[in-house]
Amino acid sequence: MVPHAVPERVDEILATIRHDITAVETNLEAVNALNGRIDFTNKDLAATQESLHTTQNSLSDCFNEVAVVRSDLERNVADTEAWTRVEDILGSVARWNGLSSTERIDFLSCWLPACGKTASDWNAHTEEEQMVLLAEFFRAERQLSESQVEGANSSWWQAQCTEQKLAYLAKARISLSGWSQTLSVDQRSILVAEFKKLNEQEGELRALQDPAFANELARLRGLSYQLERNATRQLSLSQGTRDVLLGMIDDRAASDPLLAGRWFRGQLGEERQEAFEKIGAVEQQVPVLFGGIPKL
Repeated sequence: MVPHAVPERVDEILATIRHDITAVETNLEAVNALNGRIDFTNKDLAATQESLHTTQNSLSDCFNEVAVVRSDLERNVADTEAWTRVEDILGSVARWNGLSSTERIDFLSCWLPACGKTASDWNAHTEEEQMVLLAEFFRAERQLSESQVEGANSSWWQAQCTEQKLAYLAKARISLSGWSQTLSVDQRSILVAEFKKLNEQEGELRALQDPAFANELARLRGLSYQLERNATRQLSLSQGTRDVLLGMIDDRAASDPLLAGRWFRGQLGEERQEAFEKIGAVEQQVPVLFGGIPKL
């Protein structure tokens, strides 16, 4: 029985060897297929890398073209600005040449201080530098006149001369660029309203500094107080109430700066006596005094 077992064992071994060989061949085919795919992938990667290099070169060329175009645009803008500046200077020189000697002096007297310069600075400049300064002055004048202001005071502001406008801006410590570029229309309008109030106060102050005007104003103010006293005396009031009202009028007259040294409570000066003499004539012509107080 042993001789029969040996051939069977050999057959099993041979079958196993054949199976292993088949498996190895199958694995070799898979490896070869994988190597083929790897080779194809490497070729594809090489082609992709080459395409990327081409794209990169194209982008570099585009960037270079854009840089050239940008440089050309910047030069064109610079040329345009330069030409605009030249036209501005030429226009300013033409306007300057059209001014009389007096107008030139007035113009420089207005704008040199506004720009922090003096007549000595102006004389020290070359003719070309003076032309540039003139262009700046005329441009600033346009900005000042074109700065929009709204409201009831806009017409008053536009009627002011350039020197007066600059004086108001200087008092408010506002630069010309701040006025025309930084402030809004509403903010400028508010400031103009304050400028107008200041102008009215300065006008009153200048008038009061005139002795003749101050005396006439004091005389009229005193007459007004005396007419008010006389109307109060004619009211149907108790003596105590009448005295209180008269005392209030006297207090206002005594504290009025226009009447300082002229009118005193309970005293009659020459001007007050003159007012008494005029009361009768005024009362005959004015039936209602002081905001609707009737004569009784």
